[in-house]
Amino acid sequence: MATEDKEVFGERKLWFIYFVSGMFFLSCALIFFVRYAMSDAQNLLNNRNEFVRKQILVYNQHNYLSFTKDISNISTLVWQIRLDAEENNINLDKAALTNYARDMNLDGILLLDTHGNIDSFFNTEGVPYSALLNIISNPTVLDIAYEPRKIYTDVIQNIFGYQFAFAAVCRPDSPGVILGYKCISPENAKQQNLTIQKLLSTYRSDDVGTILVGDGDNIEASNQEDVVGKSIKNNVYIQDMLREAEPGKLSLITNAGQQYYFGLYGCTRKFYVYNYMPASMVLQNVPRNMIFTLLFYITVVIVMEMLRMRSANRLKELQQISDVEHNKELQRIAHKADAANRAKTEFLQRMSHDIRTPINGIRGMVEIGNHYADDMAKQAECRQKILESSDMLLELVNEVLDMGKLESGEILLEKRPIDLRATLDTIAGIMEKQAEKKGITIYRRNNIRHNYILGSQGHLKRLIMNIVSNAIKYNKDNGKIYLACRERSCDGHMVNIELTCRDTGMGMSQEYQERIFEPFTREAHGADVPEGGTGLGMSIAKGIVDKMGGTISFVSQPGKGTAFFITLPFELDLAREERHAKEESAQPENMSLKGVNILLVEDNPLNQDIAKFMLENMGAHIQMANNGQEAVEQFSASQPGDIDIILMDIMMPVMNGYEAAKAIRSMDRQDATAIPIVAMTANAFTDDKQQAFEAGMNEHLAKPLDKDLLLKTLYSFSKGKA
Repeated sequence: MATEDKEVFGERKLWFIYFVSGMFFLSCALIFFVRYAMSDAQNLLNNRNEFVRKQILVYNQHNYLSFTKDISNISTLVWQIRLDAEENNINLDKAALTNYARDMNLDGILLLDTHGNIDSFFNTEGVPYSALLNIISNPTVLDIAYEPRKIYTDVIQNIFGYQFAFAAVCRPDSPGVILGYKCISPENAKQQNLTIQKLLSTYRSDDVGTILVGDGDNIEASNQEDVVGKSIKNNVYIQDMLREAEPGKLSLITNAGQQYYFGLYGCTRKFYVYNYMPASMVLQNVPRNMIFTLLFYITVVIVMEMLRMRSANRLKELQQISDVEHNKELQRIAHKADAANRAKTEFLQRMSHDIRTPINGIRGMVEIGNHYADDMAKQAECRQKILESSDMLLELVNEVLDMGKLESGEILLEKRPIDLRATLDTIAGIMEKQAEKKGITIYRRNNIRHNYILGSQGHLKRLIMNIVSNAIKYNKDNGKIYLACRERSCDGHMVNIELTCRDTGMGMSQEYQERIFEPFTREAHGADVPEGGTGLGMSIAKGIVDKMGGTISFVSQPGKGTAFFITLPFELDLAREERHAKEESAQPENMSLKGVNILLVEDNPLNQDIAKFMLENMGAHIQMANNGQEAVEQFSASQPGDIDIILMDIMMPVMNGYEAAKAIRSMDRQDATAIPIVAMTANAFTDDKQQAFEAGMNEHLAKPLDKDLLLKTLYSFSKGKA
């Protein structure tokens, strides 16, 4: 009952958390959406007001230019009438005035005396004569009669809305004035002049709110035409804005405490631009966004609840099987502990046996030596056997000590200069003596460009000797061991070396393969296999590889043999490499490829002839292949030693060089991983070199071939020939 109450309380607490979290989330969302809507409205109204302000300036400028153009045109025409009449001595009667008016597209011409009386005139029908009285009575116009070189122009508007653009000049025939004019009707004046009212009329108030343009006291234009011409002081919205808002800043205003508006205003040199809209218009998207937000939160809560219920059900399932799994784990741990105890017991038994055997041999040889004190030959034999037994005992002790240091992390790797070829030769010499006792032959192949490295030579020797010793110990009589060392990659500072050891021994069982690197583990061999060893050799080898930052892997088939693959990184001894390179470059005449068998893979006949000529002059024996497929077939059909080096083009039909190199490296034969493959291609970029190395090639030579570089490269690979 208590548990059920806790569950009910927990459920209520969880839903309370959901509710509080939801309210907080929705509140934050509401604040965000409102602020976003106000920011958007702020930008919208500012942009709209700025546009209207700019258009006012543009319209005023346009109207002024239009006015100036009309005045200038009238002035030019009237002055031309005076000049023509003066030069041609024309009597300016009504007929002449009519012709001038029609030719120059004037609405009327008047001849006035110095008192403003009309001597003659032409007037287009439809122009009210009364509108001209203001012009005739103008003293400034009459003064022109006494100024032959002056012209007077102006535009006036009468009470009927007509605009008159006119010009006055001195008469050439008698004292007086020639006055020409154009008349613009009220309708045409409205069409000709640009007004801000026309612009604002295009804005719908139910879409953008109300837009007003005022000159300070009056409303000059608006998208609500019913307010045009009215006083700004009578508009409560504008008065609220002016009282509560700042120019260019969106503000919330209240109309008599009844309705909320958002308003914004700005000004030009002459006009004010006002824009206001209902708050509902600004915030119209907020309810919709809040509904979507609420639905999103509900969806999240539902998903979380489904996941929680699923997790709770899974937890119940796990709780139901936990006891069974716990028991299984306890049994596994107990079994592992028993296995470890058995392994340690077997180890102690083997150690007791293996230690006692050489000790017994030493004691026995001492007693035999004492018995044959005068027999020098027997004494020498006893001392030799004592030495062999001591070496055996020392090896056992060293293995145990090495394993202990590896497990405790006490082994420290040196970084000393290593001559890799010399080191491998030394190891091979030791191993070959051991192999001779069983009639085992060791074949070697070294394909390395960078011979001088930095590392721990002692641990490198111990690693290789452990691997090769096992290959000898568990090989068949008169069997074979293939040792290969090749350079996988180099970045100029670090080099990766791959060591391969293949044997023709009895192989390993699947059970032992799974435990090969565990301490105190040995294969259960038949009676024909010599017993001995602590079962630590492979564990020590794995520990050394890991310590050196490398990798170790293997493949094994019972009855067919085992192959180990070890990759180790080394830092280059650049100083020794540079000295060695200088020494080699100083003596190119001593290099020769005499006796070296080279498989030349090239599809181009001309390039074939050139490469073959160069190689034969160096003393090499040449086999030809026209593409990668032929190269693979020829290598597959050859015997080990028939081909020493493969010189491979890249871009070839049927099968390219990369594919051919990969196919050769993957062959199930002992020299497939050791045979040097040198790329010979026109693709000489860094990516091409890297691709060649990744395909398993040992070196990359760019076309056209450099004879000296070709000789040095092939000679370096031929020197390691077995």
